[in-house]
Amino acid sequence: MYEISQLFFYRPMFMLELLIAELLFIVGLRFEKGAWWKTLIGCAVCFLIAFAIPVVAFTSLYASVMFAGMFLVTVVMWKFVLHEPLKKIIFATIAGYTVQHIAHEFYELIIVVLGFNESAIGGLYGSENMIFNDPSALTYLIYFQIYLCVYFLFYTLLHNKMPRSEVKINGLTMSVCIVFIVLIDIVFGSIVIYSLPEDIDALSLSLLHIYNISCCVVALILLFELSRRGKAEHDLSVVEQLRHREKEQYRISKENIDLINIKCHDLKHYIRNISHNQRIDRAELNELENLVEIYDSAYMTENVALNVVLSEKSLICKRLKIKLSCIVDAVQLSFMSETDVYTLFGNIFDNAIEAVCHLKESERSIGFSVKSVGEFVVVNIYNGYAGELKFNESLPVTTKRDKTHHGYGLKSIRYVVEKYGGEMRIKTKDQIFDLNLLFIPKIQSK
Repeated sequence: MYEISQLFFYRPMFMLELLIAELLFIVGLRFEKGAWWKTLIGCAVCFLIAFAIPVVAFTSLYASVMFAGMFLVTVVMWKFVLHEPLKKIIFATIAGYTVQHIAHEFYELIIVVLGFNESAIGGLYGSENMIFNDPSALTYLIYFQIYLCVYFLFYTLLHNKMPRSEVKINGLTMSVCIVFIVLIDIVFGSIVIYSLPEDIDALSLSLLHIYNISCCVVALILLFELSRRGKAEHDLSVVEQLRHREKEQYRISKENIDLINIKCHDLKHYIRNISHNQRIDRAELNELENLVEIYDSAYMTENVALNVVLSEKSLICKRLKIKLSCIVDAVQLSFMSETDVYTLFGNIFDNAIEAVCHLKESERSIGFSVKSVGEFVVVNIYNGYAGELKFNESLPVTTKRDKTHHGYGLKSIRYVVEKYGGEMRIKTKDQIFDLNLLFIPKIQSK
């Protein structure tokens, strides 16, 4: 049961390979308090279990159970260390296991191609392993170089694609995906290995390793693509919900602005009548008229929806002492629906106002323009901002702690822009955020 063999010594080596591969995707996730000592304890337990598991038989079934068991131990260990949902931890560890298996298959392939391992069939699943059969400097060099290159390659390609919030894959799809990848990483490999004839030629064995590598790469693509699609579908659902709310908000805001304009118009006439009758001090009247002007500063462009947005946001800017400069040729926006205009420019101004609120009062300014340049309609808004902006998928990452429910303003903007075949460009220089939108209205009329 505890016979000293190559497989007996390979178990802790496999555990080390697996933990390092999983760490490629774990780095960047949220750790619990005291993560250092928890990680040390967790790793020590993993290695003790790797040594303690007996080698009962060299069969595909037992090999599958043994390596699957060691993998589950690492999942439990990372759950002990990380402050993340179990689904996200499983996602990272599955990705790590697949990368480890790819590195192992590459190592076995190179050994076969170089003719070092013609007699030892089975690799880590069998009773023999090249790293122990021929512990020469060249063997170790090949081993370390292959694992280093494979780990570095997949870290570079996939680390930034790890889900930063929760994994947006439903439970059933995630379960099927996990079973599929585990079958590829463990079960299928061990069954094929134990079914091979002893006199298999090097070419057939090489093709088998290439096939296993290809399956693992496909599995990784599937895993990350499902995550990407799930996130995209979630974002689209959130944006559509926001747009539905904005439709209702636009209707209410339009009614409110119209009501304010009517009341302000009546109030100004009332003030003039009081002035003619000399029933109130003139200075008080001037102050009262100035206050009314704040509410009577509604924008009157050729676009009703834009008027509502500008009137709403100008009131907010005055309250927050933000200087707002607008040069607008609203006729150019006639190709867009009123709801889309309200959604687009409402989100644009909300983001700009939120950004400048963190600045000194003297630095709070927003510039906004809509103009025609040749066949293009160009929308530009610029504002200052504090701190440093980080980008993900060409969009700034929200600085709010609640990443799940924030950061959809620019996504909503991009959604509307793409709906009309436009292009969105963002530039940041000298603490100035510059957003440019380009449309070709002629395309919309076709």
